[in-house]
Amino acid sequence: MRRTRQIAKGKSRTGRSLRKTREREFRRAAILEAAESEFIRKGFHRASIASIAARAGFAVGTLYNLFRDKEDIYAHVLRHHHEELTREFDALVAQIPDPRVAIAAIMRLFLRRISLHQPLAQIVFSNEPSDRLLFERTLKHHHTPFIAHYSATLTDLFRRGVSEGLFLPLDPVCLTLCFQAFLLGFVRYWNLNPTLTPFETLAENAVQTFLTAIRPPESRSP
Repeated sequence: MRRTRQIAKGKSRTGRSLRKTREREFRRAAILEAAESEFIRKGFHRASIASIAARAGFAVGTLYNLFRDKEDIYAHVLRHHHEELTREFDALVAQIPDPRVAIAAIMRLFLRRISLHQPLAQIVFSNEPSDRLLFERTLKHHHTPFIAHYSATLTDLFRRGVSEGLFLPLDPVCLTLCFQAFLLGFVRYWNLNPTLTPFETLAENAVQTFLTAIRPPESRSP
């Protein structure tokens, strides 16, 4: 009988713990969603903890129970998008064995997500010095593992492509850096000139330009 009561108490404690965990995760998700809306609407510097709390429907103290400060909230907003991108990125790489096709698909994936989240991208890739410093700080503390994962995977794809004669015989690490710089330059250009050319056309031109630039001369169409 005593053992039965102990088991019942244990189950009750487990149930309460699970409910608390679910409630905590619900609050975190609601706060991050509200914060992203505030950052998009006002920019990072004009958004405040109070305005984020009001939009999320919680007291300011609730936010400080879950996050260190506004910059910590911003970092977790970016981390959420990095995690989504990582899942799509890994699935894409796993199902495409051809390095050329994989590189093109990765570029299209990245550019599609930028297009879907343009207002946030405009903040992240801003040329304002204070915004760049903010991004570098959050990158250093929260996103370095994601960037390292992308870079290692891309370098492996370029290494395979070079060894198979699909890409120019260049250092795969340099090709990875060129890939990342090319995409960053594209996004910054688009942020400054969003209406000059339809995004889909501009993105596909970018993909074909990069692939042509790294293709061996003998494999290019006349």
